[in-house]
Amino acid sequence: MGLSRRNFLRVLAAAPLGRALARADPAAPPFGVTCALPESRAGFARALMGQATPLVMALPGAAGWDDAIERHVRGGRLVIFESGAAFGDARCFAEQRAGLRSAFGLTIDEPVRLWSENRPPYLDLVWPAPARIRDFSFAIAVRGGEVVGRIGGLPVAALRPAGDGALLFLGSPVGPALGHADPEARAWLASVVDHPPTIAARSRSAAGAITRAAPAAHSATTIAVNTSIV
Repeated sequence: MGLSRRNFLRVLAAAPLGRALARADPAAPPFGVTCALPESRAGFARALMGQATPLVMALPGAAGWDDAIERHVRGGRLVIFESGAAFGDARCFAEQRAGLRSAFGLTIDEPVRLWSENRPPYLDLVWPAPARIRDFSFAIAVRGGEVVGRIGGLPVAALRPAGDGALLFLGSPVGPALGHADPEARAWLASVVDHPPTIAARSRSAAGAITRAAPAAHSATTIAVNTSIV
């Protein structure tokens, strides 16, 4: 990235994050989840400024777990669960691993460090639109659900439908790229917002790829950033 992590944090600390989050529409936030990656929360807030809805909930840099997440998904929301477990403590990671397994049948591995020779690898996403985004130094592999993102051969993003909604697990943070105005990251998130998956709208094609229904009208597509994450 163009900035060092320390300088990037300083830039984000000076940004009008309070005003960005104030425009978000809280939706019964899961109190057991905290944000271990403030720059990721800032990135999501900037990218989604001015949009508000209960249809999609973003949990950037999430550490820990809360059973309310499963209720949000089964009630019809798309929950973007961007794991920040690599930046939290061991207890939060253990809680998150147990919660994901129990609620959604997802298994996550220990975080792995990715950077080498000062050349960060890329996160390749395939749903709902292809995107290549620079990783943020650590990644968490995920097993289960539909694999929708990889770093090399490592599956780090998965879509898991449950009830009337779905959980989109991100084991490699995209929030920092959103905050850095990465065009592919911004376009990918806009596509997610425009195409929230539901059980009725999803099916498997003969090739095994994820198929979605036609997008809803943009005026009906909004998003809620969880303002309880600190």
